[in-house]
Amino acid sequence: MARIGFPVTREMVHQVGIKLANVAVRDGNHRAEVIKSADKWLRLFLQRHPDLVLRTPEHLSCGQASLTEDDIRALFARIEARLLENNLQSVLQDPNRIFNKDETGIALNPQPGQVLAQRGSRNVQSRGGSEKDRVTMLVTGSAAGFLAPSAIILKRKRVPPAFVECLGEGFCLMKSNSGWMTGVTFLEYLERHFQPFLNRRGIVLPVLLFLDNHRSHLTMEVTTYCDADGIILLPLLPNATHILQPLGVAVFRAVKNAWRKIGNDWRVKNGGRSTRIEEFLILIQQAFGAFDASWLMNGFRKTGIYPWNPNAVDYSKCCSFAGPADSLGPSGQAGSSRQAGSSKQAGSSAQAETSAQAEPSMPFIVELEERMTAEQLNLFQNQQGEWRGPEHMRDLFEIWTLADQELSSHASAASVEEPLNEIRDILSLPQPYQPKQRRR
Repeated sequence: MARIGFPVTREMVHQVGIKLANVAVRDGNHRAEVIKSADKWLRLFLQRHPDLVLRTPEHLSCGQASLTEDDIRALFARIEARLLENNLQSVLQDPNRIFNKDETGIALNPQPGQVLAQRGSRNVQSRGGSEKDRVTMLVTGSAAGFLAPSAIILKRKRVPPAFVECLGEGFCLMKSNSGWMTGVTFLEYLERHFQPFLNRRGIVLPVLLFLDNHRSHLTMEVTTYCDADGIILLPLLPNATHILQPLGVAVFRAVKNAWRKIGNDWRVKNGGRSTRIEEFLILIQQAFGAFDASWLMNGFRKTGIYPWNPNAVDYSKCCSFAGPADSLGPSGQAGSSRQAGSSKQAGSSAQAETSAQAEPSMPFIVELEERMTAEQLNLFQNQQGEWRGPEHMRDLFEIWTLADQELSSHASAASVEEPLNEIRDILSLPQPYQPKQRRR
């Protein structure tokens, strides 16, 4: 269950134990009723199974969970082919010419984490600014372990000169109407900060710049400028920051931990009031003062970018959506063709093909409706007979109708499986998602 993105919680283990205890009581073992003491039973359960441990899971979006090892290896192959075609293989051997750029949002008033409170107190609150008060930062680092100028992007029409005076070397201030990265802002960063940094440092062009494929990074103006100035843009896969971005893998968490400590210490010394933007500009530089070059170099190594090694990627971070019968071998042990590193050698392509054929595919209408707005979906579901809505939505409605009819025909033709016995029902793995049939 952990491999498919649904790890077992304490409550789930306890509920299974209660169901098994009820079966045991009916069979004459009345001592099984003690399982209803959840904390003690779980503690003894973990003692009997030392290979199990309680962990805090990393949250993945649906897009991140859909990423596969095959997708990542195909990306590495495409990048290799592109560099080979342009005779740029030598750039991959020079860490000073390999860069990663990524953005992150930093809370203006970080949460304090766990706090001490009087036993029995019902409400424990932490005063601060809005949770939506976040500042976007653009950070660029090299495989050699040094940082290019880091940009702080403010939601402003104009930047006060006093704000600029707060910044030291290695930081720059930018603005946008939304406070987020835009194509205009990114081009300005390349022209006014990144390219001059390369010149000052005497870095040989061209350089490789790995970045996500956000639309603000790949505008016509940006790509034209980079082509002319020796910056090779290498977009990574969508939703792959937690696996393929060196900054996301090894740097941002450490910097944010340092910022949380600095920000909370500052609030304690200032009566608990919220941090203003001009104060944030000074304090965040102190958080980056904790930066260690080894973080960045380890990030490039773990993502397989430098040294170039697709087998160095931690493919265990990829979720597998194989069904119960596909993900368990004959002995009941979890097994998949998507395994990390050197274990995937001879015969891996045949295993991947077999696994891909065996995995249940998600109905097309489910993927379609995930990309539709609530207004569109309500309009389609309430439509009777011939389409009478906006003309520009007619084609989408016809596609949705065909997908809905296909799902209904499959549901009516499906056979009902024989029910399993009680113990098998209790211990069975979750079945793949099957949407309910709509009423016509």
